Amino acid sequence: MLLFYHTTVASVCADTKVGSLMLLFVCYRGLVKGVETVGSIAEEDIDVMFSTNVTGLVNMTQLVMPGFKSRNRGDIINVGSIAGREPYAGGSIYCATKAAVRSFTDSLRRELISTRIRVMEIDPGQVETEFSVVRFRGDKAKAGSVYACVSLHSLLFVF
Repeated sequence: MLLFYHTTVASVCADTKVGSLMLLFVCYRGLVKGVETVGSIAEEDIDVMFSTNVTGLVNMTQLVMPGFKSRNRGDIINVGSIAGREPYAGGSIYCATKAAVRSFTDSLRRELISTRIRVMEIDPGQVETEFSVVRFRGDKAKAGSVYACVSLHSLLFVF
């Protein structure tokens, strides 16, 4: 069974009752709104980022956990961000939410250490997706400029 955070709550509830050999919950939802710095960040943007990146992840994990615990097995993969480890200017709220994902994932792993439920986190770095279009509120030129200076060499150097 493969569950993604973007599925509806009703379908997740139904899917967790299926007797399946593999139980996997992947939580990959995330967004950033704007590049404003502290003192000028809209409260609505703060709420949306925390609701999506943190509260949604916690709520969905809580929803699938009873089924995982009753079977004493499953894999939970949360998708964080390198921004949760290496914050950057203009991303204070997003970075804080991804640090919260990391802390939640680490705590959950410790809570489940005596079970057969595995908890993992993947922290992607800079990847060109619609993420920056949302961040720059639909301005595709600004979004594209984020990736203009990224060369294959610099990406290989990181690994």
